[in-house]
Amino acid sequence: MLLKCNGNTLTKKMHLCTLQELERDPEIKKISQEEETFLENNSIGAYDFFAKTGNGTIGIEVMTRPTKGKLKEKLRYKKNVDCFIFVIPKQRLCFYEKEPINIFPRKTRKKYFPKDFADPNLMVWIYNMETGKIEKKERFSKAFNVER
Repeated sequence: MLLKCNGNTLTKKMHLCTLQELERDPEIKKISQEEETFLENNSIGAYDFFAKTGNGTIGIEVMTRPTKGKLKEKLRYKKNVDCFIFVIPKQRLCFYEKEPINIFPRKTRKKYFPKDFADPNLMVWIYNMETGKIEKKERFSKAFNVER
């Protein structure tokens, strides 16, 4: 499949890695890029990748410089698919990451994403910029602090 993507080198690397991960999955029947979707208020958006499986659909958004606001804005795309995945670089949302249990107290106050991010069908893939591979795949609420 020919890879179409705009942007800087990191964006291209993340798109290529995401495409390779999708092609490796035997459950995925069809993969398309820049698949348009209708959003509320009669606006049109596009998933970076859209995949069809035997069980449903997957929408994927690759974000090289994610912020809480950008993620919340892209969350609107979740309503049209069975599973929605954010692909983000490691350490870009470190203030929101869940920390392993530690005996030493945290120096900074924890930050939380809104309850909208607690959906079990919302996933996150963490891209490691040093290795050029997806390091972690899990539910969004397991990787980051989300309000209860």
